[in-house]
Amino acid sequence: MENLREIEKSLNISYHMMNFDIKKCCRSPGVGLTAASPTGAPTTTAPEQNKCPANLWTVDRLPEHFDPEYRLRRDVFPQHYDVSIDINIGDGGKFDFAGHVDILVEATEPTNKIYLHSLDLEVEPVRVVEAEGEREVPVQAQSLNVEMEQLRIELGDKLAPHKKYVVKVAFKGKLGDDLHGLYRSSYLDEATNTKRWLAVTQFEATYARRAFPCFDEPEFKATFTIDIGHNSALTALSNMPASKTGPHASIKGFNHTYFPKTVPMSTYLVAVVVSDFYVTKSEHSEGHADVAIWGRRDAAGQMAYARDIAPKALAFFEEYFDIKYPLPKQDMVAIPDFSAGAMENWGLITYREAQLLYDPAVSSQSSKAHVANTVVHELAHQWFGNLVTMKWWSDLWLNEGFATYMAALGTAHLHPDWRLMEDTAVSQALSVLPLDALESTHPVVRPIEHGRQISQSFDTITYRKGSALLRMIHSFLGEKAFKQGVSRYLKQHAYGNAEQDDLWERLTEEAHREGSLPACLTVKRVMDTWTVQSGFPVVTVRRDYDKNTANVTQERFFSSKKHSAEECWYVPLSFIAAPDAAKTAKALKDAADSATHAPQEWLRCQRDEAGQIGQTVAGLPAKDKWVLFNVNMGGAYRVQYDEENWRLLAAALADPKQRNAIGVVGRAQVLDDAFELAQTDRLKYAVPLELVSSLHLEEEYQPWRVALGALSRIDNLLRNDLYYDFFREWVSQILRPVFEKQGRIRDAVTDFTASKLKNLITSWSCKMEVGDCLEQTRELFAQWRATPDPEKNNPIPQDQRSLVYCYAIRHGKSEDWIWLWDRYLKSNVASARVTILSALGCSRDHWVLRRYLEWGINEASGVRLQDSFYVFSAVASTEAGYPLARDFLYRRTKAIAKHYGTSTTRIGRYVSSIANRMNTEEEYQQLVEYTKKNSDYLTHADQAVKQGLENARNNVQWRLGHADEVYKMIQAALGGEGSETLLSVVTDSV
Repeated sequence: MENLREIEKSLNISYHMMNFDIKKCCRSPGVGLTAASPTGAPTTTAPEQNKCPANLWTVDRLPEHFDPEYRLRRDVFPQHYDVSIDINIGDGGKFDFAGHVDILVEATEPTNKIYLHSLDLEVEPVRVVEAEGEREVPVQAQSLNVEMEQLRIELGDKLAPHKKYVVKVAFKGKLGDDLHGLYRSSYLDEATNTKRWLAVTQFEATYARRAFPCFDEPEFKATFTIDIGHNSALTALSNMPASKTGPHASIKGFNHTYFPKTVPMSTYLVAVVVSDFYVTKSEHSEGHADVAIWGRRDAAGQMAYARDIAPKALAFFEEYFDIKYPLPKQDMVAIPDFSAGAMENWGLITYREAQLLYDPAVSSQSSKAHVANTVVHELAHQWFGNLVTMKWWSDLWLNEGFATYMAALGTAHLHPDWRLMEDTAVSQALSVLPLDALESTHPVVRPIEHGRQISQSFDTITYRKGSALLRMIHSFLGEKAFKQGVSRYLKQHAYGNAEQDDLWERLTEEAHREGSLPACLTVKRVMDTWTVQSGFPVVTVRRDYDKNTANVTQERFFSSKKHSAEECWYVPLSFIAAPDAAKTAKALKDAADSATHAPQEWLRCQRDEAGQIGQTVAGLPAKDKWVLFNVNMGGAYRVQYDEENWRLLAAALADPKQRNAIGVVGRAQVLDDAFELAQTDRLKYAVPLELVSSLHLEEEYQPWRVALGALSRIDNLLRNDLYYDFFREWVSQILRPVFEKQGRIRDAVTDFTASKLKNLITSWSCKMEVGDCLEQTRELFAQWRATPDPEKNNPIPQDQRSLVYCYAIRHGKSEDWIWLWDRYLKSNVASARVTILSALGCSRDHWVLRRYLEWGINEASGVRLQDSFYVFSAVASTEAGYPLARDFLYRRTKAIAKHYGTSTTRIGRYVSSIANRMNTEEEYQQLVEYTKKNSDYLTHADQAVKQGLENARNNVQWRLGHADEVYKMIQAALGGEGSETLLSVVTDSV
């Protein structure tokens, strides 16, 4: 062990040093659009360009880093579990369970120690017997290491290598309320007005050990045979379909339900649900596994949508991966109290109600999209995560990144009219890049030293950046190589574990076979620069307009003013240029919106004559034509241009005939890059503000979403400023013509994307008090209040209810708040309840908001534990509520931590919510002092706390460095003092 400690210590040093090896690699032949091929015809780089320049950097795969005492020993491995648990859900007023587990194990080397995981269980004396012959191995001692959550067994004799033994453990435990392990949930049966109880499991990431002693790490895969004792009025579900149910042998009024042996899987995927739920089954399984939806009987009418799309999603993935779903059934259960959005337990997926249930008469189209995405995400996990599992949590992104990306592909297949791949591109840019631009970000593949770090790994970087990187790989490899590489990876490692290098090998083989990657360039060499190191690059394009070339360089992008050129990435460079004639505009737009783009060039890790990491790119358009790099946001990076190209792009976006050639995602990308570059002093704010001035021509949701998202941040940073009215007036002028085009709020829009645009524009128009927006919300809310049966008759369009509720409450009376709260308590639709919770935070009455914050951490109020954060976030997001939420967090941290119990990472979300709205030095210093004072409560959320502090600091710096500049530009746009236009300012200030 001491030698192992020294090895691990040295690995820690080598990991953080991030040593780079200089190697050679060919330039990509590349296929894409150039000025010579404006319609998208393939063009191949000249033979003399396909050489192998030296001085290229790669990052070698680095070994795992962990506390060796936290990880289990590798000298004993489980092969099979026989798990028997009797679950008492309220009988006699008790909520507990008792059982025993027999674990078939095999030693890989002689050892007299067996280490298992166990937490919050009463464990009886352990027995160890030979699997054949039943000879008992004497147990000399057993102890529980509480910090490491390990049950340690010392034997009198050593286990023989390659011989099988059975570890027998009896145990007892309590059904808790903290939504982890084996816990209890409840709901009110409307028909009988009685409280119903159920038991459910949530084992990911390290909570199977709270239900039975086990080898609770993903690499220790085994098969499971499970039997559950339960009240005879209830039904038990597990990963496999029940094989037999009959009276319990020793407990009166109980049944025993038996389940056959599972396929090999990790402990975190084992699942049990015991309830009196209603079930609806798919009528058409299309020759695949049987699908069933379970939930409260009162919610039976909300199950049809998930029931209908699940078989189609399974069929899509079976075809895409070329692997049949391996289990005979797929149950999906809507749980009233659930910590995560959903959990991919193999064959028994559990969900929050809002993520599985959809009521077409009540829920919005966005709620329907959330249900679709969540269902498809969890079904994708049946292959990525369940069939093939990461070896350790440091490679969690192989589970979550893949499920996130495949959910986008699968949902787009189910609903092509939703245009979800556009949404995926923009969503990833808006959610990933700002977070990954922080100094406190972390790599996609991150070292895990202790259990508390595992839960923090389930974050935006793991899910969204992982997805964005897979989208980038898909783009530069092409559909065929990507699809076949993924399929081969899954087949090779089926029922086992893998690391990202295993995926890289299979993708490289297919890419070389298809010719989509040069023979001496591997996916590993490219992608290690994106997954093993933090952050992402900004690619700077400075054109030589006489030679039709550009000098392209890269450096790491930070959201602060810190600029660095230490890191390097292999960057796939794709670009499109302005069409030569109007007839080519449609072809160019189609190319811009395509899912895959072979890069015209690879930006390699070599320094140019000026010492920058960059190179010259040829094939750019004529000097009067714009060029747009990173087509369709295919790469996870930002692009900076020279002054002239920014001017050409601004002119194109202001021209109704040219703007469509850039594409919807391209227009969003130009806006997003411009605002983020301006924030970090790489660009004057005149450029993004000029781009915004042409938004009156925009009819698509994604560019508006980006622009108003950027303006929302500025709005927050300028609030309470002496000249804030200038900003409001300028934004109002931009919104007014578009708001008038949208029509009345009461007019429902059936097209999904058009509905999202209307909701966005209307919400902002009410915020800025444009036209009669507020009056419309008051009228609609008053009509709803006057309805005799408001639960069944709501005149407000479903997609507009969130904004109508919010602004009616903000500008209404306390009676309106109480009335809407009553609607929350009486609502039977989870998504509608979440909408109301958020709207209730829009009030401007301080006493109402203070009471609401207290209700949020008191389940007796009717707010469930899983929904507590919605209350705080809703209050913190408003001008009136923010200072109250901040003070509430500072005063009530202990109470919040107690409310969540073991879910200690959640408090990090509270800190982030207030930190993101801070804009003064005084607030920032108060936050610093708060985090120091409450460090004991924030230990398990230290990543979110660091990011919150950095965001708050950046906000303060922005006000000091940019507020005056932005006001000057806005004043010019309003025709105020100086009377200069933004377009004239652009040329002078870049």
